[in-house]
Amino acid sequence: MSCSYFTGTRKPLIFGSVFSAMLIACGGGGGDAQGPQGDSAVGISPGPTSSGTTSDIYVATTGSDSNPGTQVAPLRTIVKASSIAGPGTIIHVASGTYEGSFRTSASGNAAARIRYIADIPLSARIVPPENSAERSAWINEGDYVDIEGFEIDGTSARNGLPWTTGIYVPSSFTAVKNNHVHNIATDPALCTNNGGAAVVTDHFYFGVNDDVSGNVIDHVGSASCEFIHGVYIGTSGTVENNLVYQIGYAGIHLWHDAAGVTIANNTVFASAYGILVGGGDFYHTSGPADDIHVSNNIVVDNIFGIKETGATGTRNTYTNNLLYMNSGVDWQLQNDLSHSGDVTADPQFVNYSQDGGGDYHLAPGSPAIDKGTPKFSPSTDLDGTPRPQGAAVDIGAFEYK
Repeated sequence: MSCSYFTGTRKPLIFGSVFSAMLIACGGGGGDAQGPQGDSAVGISPGPTSSGTTSDIYVATTGSDSNPGTQVAPLRTIVKASSIAGPGTIIHVASGTYEGSFRTSASGNAAARIRYIADIPLSARIVPPENSAERSAWINEGDYVDIEGFEIDGTSARNGLPWTTGIYVPSSFTAVKNNHVHNIATDPALCTNNGGAAVVTDHFYFGVNDDVSGNVIDHVGSASCEFIHGVYIGTSGTVENNLVYQIGYAGIHLWHDAAGVTIANNTVFASAYGILVGGGDFYHTSGPADDIHVSNNIVVDNIFGIKETGATGTRNTYTNNLLYMNSGVDWQLQNDLSHSGDVTADPQFVNYSQDGGGDYHLAPGSPAIDKGTPKFSPSTDLDGTPRPQGAAVDIGAFEYK
């Protein structure tokens, strides 16, 4: 085959099919053939029952799991809080550093979600424990859950299993939002076909309609590692308002049973692929990856821009995206699909830094200002600023104001 983009020997997916191997050779697939936990599959357990009354549970580094979980007598761990939570519960996590590699199982419902929130955004930091027994920082098994405002920091792997995934969501109607997930699986030794990503949503356990929004995701995977991604979507849902950069392979990658996904107003840069849309190695469907809507995204300074691979459908749309300075090809779509409303120009960030630490808001005069479409745009941007601020919505994660 002549479609291999990177040198070196490709490793087959666990499924071992010829079709899978072909996709890898063409830069597609991913590697999570048994879910991103690799050999240790996640067993879903039901959340606790509850009357549905809204309540507040508090967690702090100064607390104890023998406490009642009140503001004056907080719990010590998020896991303990989850074990006593029910629909409508808000779990408040105070500033401090907490050990990860845990699972939360409590479920809310459509009328009363469970919310895990860092009371001061990004001040509750989750790091590898002394001896990790999980490959994920946080596995959420409960439905109708919000995980909001945490820092997931895999920089200093300690003992046990090193993290290959930040937040793993095998559940339904879960929102992962406004978190900072970084330095996950950057060691090249972790580049295996067990796969991983900063945030994973998965249909292996029949999870559906999950949202990944408003997150900053960076330094995930080693250079050109085809198995580790930024956001990895294997089911239905939305990916919006995320700032994603320095990802070993795809900034945003759809695979497995991904369908009915909106990818809107993200900014992706300095990765191998910006956005990779595909389906294959299906768990419970026959595919394809259809009804995928990719709109208002900035995809710059990657090797490749936006690509379809594997089994994709004819109802996918690509509208009003800005692609610039991708060193390979900007576009590669299948099924004779077209893209429209493109902007091909420097987005003019306030301060662009490839490695991070810059300011990725739009500068005055940016060609992304007022060039988006409202059809799939979220109502606010990554900062929480309402859209639009001008004559039309802007392209990218930040609305110019």
